[in-house]
Amino acid sequence: MSIINLYQFETDNVGDLNCSPCQYFDYDAEKFDIKRSMHERVPAADAYIVGGGGAPRTMKYPLPGVKIAWGIGTTHRSGQFADFDLVGSRDKDHPEFAEWVPCASCMSPLFDEEYEVKHGKVFYSPSAPDRPDCMTNQGRPMEQVIEFLGSGEVVVTDSYHGAYWATLLGKITVIVNPHSAKFYQYKHQPVVIEDGTNPPITPYVFPAALQECRNANIRFNAKVQDCIRNGSTQC
Repeated sequence: MSIINLYQFETDNVGDLNCSPCQYFDYDAEKFDIKRSMHERVPAADAYIVGGGGAPRTMKYPLPGVKIAWGIGTTHRSGQFADFDLVGSRDKDHPEFAEWVPCASCMSPLFDEEYEVKHGKVFYSPSAPDRPDCMTNQGRPMEQVIEFLGSGEVVVTDSYHGAYWATLLGKITVIVNPHSAKFYQYKHQPVVIEDGTNPPITPYVFPAALQECRNANIRFNAKVQDCIRNGSTQC
């Protein structure tokens, strides 16, 4: 059984690099960068797992085998996954896809570690300055990022995965200057502060978030295994 995992890995973004479900579940999958599928044919396979990382607006060629989308978001074009056999969305209350399946990076054992709190507040952003309480999401190993997020009592970020991972760590999480609808679609929704607004920050934490996210991925993985093993008619 040949499997191809399409996700975004030709990048320096640590979130995209670590969100493939095939990194956390037992799939002997060949990887193919999702952006390349807009311009070239994806190799033939029995099954395709799309996710994580951004899905392209249009694939140049159709995928012939069993097609599974894992942890996609509402920012993708309506109907893009209409011919897929199994679809799970990372966003709560998705208008098209009933099953909530957040990013599979929650399965990382890094979230089971304890991290020393060194700062009252840390900042995680692509444009973060070079300071001990700041970190960029570019070109960092995931273990370094998780340790950094764990070092703050409060995490302030404009990164999707920064907010997601901070929530999984049980941190008070604040999203600033959101640039996409995806920042309003978490099941465990952090506080969002837009330009020109300064609402009172309620210190939301979600102690059950990590286990809920893992349970959703474990359930979806069982469906994916059955779908691949039995064919699309069993999805």
